[in-house]
Amino acid sequence: MLPPAICLALLLLLPPSPGTDGGSAVEAAAAERNPAVAPRAEAPAGAAQMAELEAALQSPDEMVRRTTVRRLAELDRPEAWRLVLKALCDEAAPVADEAQILIPGCDWATRERLLGREGLTAKADLVRERVAEALGRFETLAAAELGPALSDDSSEVRRLACYSFERLARGLRLAQAAGPKDRAAFEALERLASKDKDPEVRAAARVAFTFAAPRAAAVAPGTAPAAWPDASTWAWLDAGLECREPLERAGSALALGGLGQALALGRERDLAAGAEGVAWHTQQAEQLLGRGQRLLIDREASVRRVAVRALAAYPSRAVLAAMIERLGVEPDALTKGALVAALQGASGLFHRADPRPWERWLEGLPPEFFGRLGGGAAVEDDGSTSARLVGLPIPPGPVAFLIDMSGSMWNKDEQGRTMKSLVDVELARCLEALSEGSSFLLVPYATEPDPYGPRLTTATPKKIAAAADWFRASTLRGKGNLWAAVQVVRSSDPVDSIAIFSDGAPTGGAHWELGLMVELLLEQARFRGTVFHAVLTEEPKSKRLAEAWRRLCESTGGRLAQARFSER
Repeated sequence: MLPPAICLALLLLLPPSPGTDGGSAVEAAAAERNPAVAPRAEAPAGAAQMAELEAALQSPDEMVRRTTVRRLAELDRPEAWRLVLKALCDEAAPVADEAQILIPGCDWATRERLLGREGLTAKADLVRERVAEALGRFETLAAAELGPALSDDSSEVRRLACYSFERLARGLRLAQAAGPKDRAAFEALERLASKDKDPEVRAAARVAFTFAAPRAAAVAPGTAPAAWPDASTWAWLDAGLECREPLERAGSALALGGLGQALALGRERDLAAGAEGVAWHTQQAEQLLGRGQRLLIDREASVRRVAVRALAAYPSRAVLAAMIERLGVEPDALTKGALVAALQGASGLFHRADPRPWERWLEGLPPEFFGRLGGGAAVEDDGSTSARLVGLPIPPGPVAFLIDMSGSMWNKDEQGRTMKSLVDVELARCLEALSEGSSFLLVPYATEPDPYGPRLTTATPKKIAAAADWFRASTLRGKGNLWAAVQVVRSSDPVDSIAIFSDGAPTGGAHWELGLMVELLLEQARFRGTVFHAVLTEEPKSKRLAEAWRRLCESTGGRLAQARFSER
């Protein structure tokens, strides 16, 4: 039997939980579109066929170009992949998104081009961002290949490169530090964690280095490090807990969650390994709990929310006891909801925020009790929240309302009413019911977002009335650029929740393919503990679309609802 440390490391081969890795949905979509994952020596495509496909990439119809990218990837030939790579620069997001999703299946020659002027060193920021993200979904990658992105001028590119570093390391798909450029990349990652000017980059680098550090040793790809986590790993996490920036402490919480997940999945195997395995596993569990308890009392509610989700990955009796203890004193409503969801998921019970029934349940548990893996989604509405957007409960705290103003909003029903006129009423009701001391962002969006002010608005009667009147007068129209609307929120004052009102199908912006967009949004939001809610006016047109919305909401502890208007 393998030593427990080896078992734990091997478990990193398993995919992380939703919202922590971010690659699973995109990888599934790519596999569905193009099953090829490795280069194959095949005859070149016919000249006539290639000429036809290259001409199709010049079509004025972006859907034709998108389909063509998919057909080229299915050919899995160098001359076809060269054209897929060019599609990363397509001005239409559906085309470029498709190329981004499929690129990890490319041949080796195209892979070399990805690292040059057509990819990681391209002039366009968005192209470099696309490639930096896609590299994290390759079957194997050397650290040196991520090196240029780690020193990019764009903080978005650097953060996405860290994210790819993390995913590769967690999946044991990151090659050993064999040469000076590889070692330099590991050193660059460690520097970013402490010295980058952007706190989000520092947070992402801190998570990535937690999992990547063992790969700096001379270990063959696909094999586990000899002893991990070791003392240096825990010391690295401790250093993160001392950071002044909440985003960095949240990064340490996310890293802790990854360790907890691996520890939980290897628990039975470790405990069956005899006295040595029991001792090793107990020690690691105590290390996890000690740091988790510290994070549960962090001064920032956002860090505490991330910590709850991290600890939920290892639902031991001791962890659950710490959660129940915190439940009794937690002042933040969203964090309290996350605690309840974690307890419900681990126990299969449906007690709510009152800690007493949870305490009675805990008393009856044996010391060796271990809860169910997977956790829970959002806590069911108990009617305590008065603010609602078309029936969707809006929790207290800073919230952003993103209202889709694309064409469907202006369609008329049999009574001659538009969806916009119904939303006018419902939004005003929701704003008026916000709890005292709350604040909000209001961001209607079409081809471009049109926010009501650049900062949070305090929910006073006068300001609420002014915001409702402003929205009622809005005639904004165009495509549904959801991506840009979320970026407005991201660049404004921090919010706890984002409530999206949409017909369910984005139709504009830098990213359009909802599956990919959701993965990117989850990566952006994971250090802030942001909760996404959505109200859809129409049933999603495909299972993939429905799954993307469900993933966005449920993996953050939010709710997905169908519009039901009292005015109808």
